[in-house]
Amino acid sequence: ATEPHAVDHVEARLVHLARYMGVRDLRVEDPGAAQKLQVELIGNSISRPGDVVGLRVTNLQRPGSDARILNITVLCLSSDWSIAQIHPAGAGNFQPLSPGETINLEFDALLPAGQTLSVDTLKVFATRATTNFRWLELPALDQPLTRPATRSMNMNALEQLLAAVTD
Repeated sequence: ATEPHAVDHVEARLVHLARYMGVRDLRVEDPGAAQKLQVELIGNSISRPGDVVGLRVTNLQRPGSDARILNITVLCLSSDWSIAQIHPAGAGNFQPLSPGETINLEFDALLPAGQTLSVDTLKVFATRATTNFRWLELPALDQPLTRPATRSMNMNALEQLLAAVTD
């Protein structure tokens, strides 16, 4: 409490944690979602860095007039309070998944420096819109935020909701 800028530091941490929890708690209350998308964890548990965790994501809709392409994005919520988009990696915002198709994803297990145990959450998003989830990313707690402060003026309704959750 006697450190310079202690109040600012505590406030920044609370804002960071609130953003993290907001993303963690995002849920779709669509009872029909389980009929459209299946996500399976491949492998039991990770015991050391370098092990591989797999996800199998299937668009369960049958090709036809009502079936839609789903745009898939995977975020990793880490025990260091960071959030990173891990699929697709690089510049893409999502991977299209056509009705009846499956994608198999593999991710290497990593431990943040100085940690011997980590519990991470993989969060899979499937949207019909071309949604950008990258600005939900957060650095580790107490690290500076590196995403741009400005957002596109052309945000879709879901991006506007996500902006409200993280602001």
